[in-house]
Amino acid sequence: MEHTKKSIIIVGAGPGIGRGVAEKFGTEGYNVGLISRNAKSLETLKEQLENEGIVTVYATADVTNIEAFSKALRGLNEKLPNVTVVHYNVAPMAPKHLLSYDTESFIKDLHIGLGGIITVINTLFGKLKVNKGGLLLTGGGFADYPSADFATTSIAKAGIRNLAPQLFEALKEEGMYAGALEIFGEVSETAERHNPKAIGEQFFQLWQNRSEALVKY
Repeated sequence: MEHTKKSIIIVGAGPGIGRGVAEKFGTEGYNVGLISRNAKSLETLKEQLENEGIVTVYATADVTNIEAFSKALRGLNEKLPNVTVVHYNVAPMAPKHLLSYDTESFIKDLHIGLGGIITVINTLFGKLKVNKGGLLLTGGGFADYPSADFATTSIAKAGIRNLAPQLFEALKEEGMYAGALEIFGEVSETAERHNPKAIGEQFFQLWQNRSEALVKY
């Protein structure tokens, strides 16, 4: 790998938003690190990106396993040059009604949607600070339109909306950046506006501008 390059780590990498972000940052010269629970999906995405000339490595981890997730982050940091940005793209997206939760599963879902962000900060803060980097977060319309059928997803996206401005201010003092793209619409390949490629472009512009904590799209 060329050590003059920068790198991005995408947590919650998959065929939708994660691929769009990976392709955009990759074509802009970034090496790419991928994390998710599904090794088969990661291998497929790695092959797709490498066919486009994008240097890609991956690690499997569940964000709710703090030790394993932190280890995956550290491992990618060691393999990739100049890790500059981490994109947190994880949410409890499976529909589940509020009244069907027990306390343990409710807390676990909130860990998926929000708690893992703190693990990223605790694990990679020093590296990101040296590189004047930061965090990108995937927000969403559930912050405005909560649904009992997507209970913890709604709460997590509201949490992203609240957390992003806090991180923006806190990291700005360290010469770093954090911001969230709030996606209002279903993401699909055929969508005119909310397709992976267009969303990847939006995230890259958010990162390049480094001037806004929240952008609705």
